[in-house]
Amino acid sequence: MSSTYVDGVTPLDAAHMNALQQKVEKAAANGYASLDSGGKVPLAQLPPVGADLIYDGDFAAGPTYKDGEIVVYQDASGNKVAYMCTSPTTNAPTPWPGGPPATPAYPRPTYGTTLPASPVDGQEHILVDSTTNPTYQWHFRYNASSSYTDKWEFIGGTPMEVLVGPSESTTTVTTWVNLATIGPRLTVPRSGTYRIWIDATAQHTVVSGCYIGAGIGDWTTNLIQIGGTSPGSSNVMTLFFERIGTAGLVAGQELRMKYYMSVAGTYSVSGRSLRITPLRVS
Repeated sequence: MSSTYVDGVTPLDAAHMNALQQKVEKAAANGYASLDSGGKVPLAQLPPVGADLIYDGDFAAGPTYKDGEIVVYQDASGNKVAYMCTSPTTNAPTPWPGGPPATPAYPRPTYGTTLPASPVDGQEHILVDSTTNPTYQWHFRYNASSSYTDKWEFIGGTPMEVLVGPSESTTTVTTWVNLATIGPRLTVPRSGTYRIWIDATAQHTVVSGCYIGAGIGDWTTNLIQIGGTSPGSSNVMTLFFERIGTAGLVAGQELRMKYYMSVAGTYSVSGRSLRITPLRVS
């Protein structure tokens, strides 16, 4: 009776014994893998996982690229993109069908000499007096939920400014007057609420007890005025005024500086400046 393997069937003869691997071949070259305490093949006995990454720079026609090689290729839109080869090929890279989702353009404010006629909430616009040579730039944002009628809110920009430099004088007493060069003066571009500054250097031949002033307005119902008594030690003073939140200014309305003195003499003014910026407009 011949011996058999533990299965009770396979004979333990030379032909079958030679088909078995020996224990000494475990974890050896050309042998078989062992198992660790968790029943898994140790990582050291496994081949490298994944391809070796090789950067080749710009794509070149001709050579065969292999798995793991990376090239840079310019697409039809002029964008340079890095591609990794996943199977041997000589073909140029092609983008994934459909490509990445397009990035929406960053919304930019519109630009022009008028505000949009049908704005939407959050819309922005830069208002200028000229698109080729603007003297001011006012950046607005439309606030549809504002409780004000004027819903274009000023968020930045440069003042609208008019300057008159030379010194000019008047001898008229107790009356608001123009000087030889009228103003400075400007025309309100949009109806709304504004911030207003005026300043000048004033001089009077009477040293003390003289009220001198400068003001702006439409000279009918609105007048903003400044003034003061010259100190006894000097007959020169700086006139400066800032008015915040002047409401009710109307598009097309002229603002003009005028001048006033309370005591007879000569009242001279130089370096006159009138500036406005909006808070909100319609």
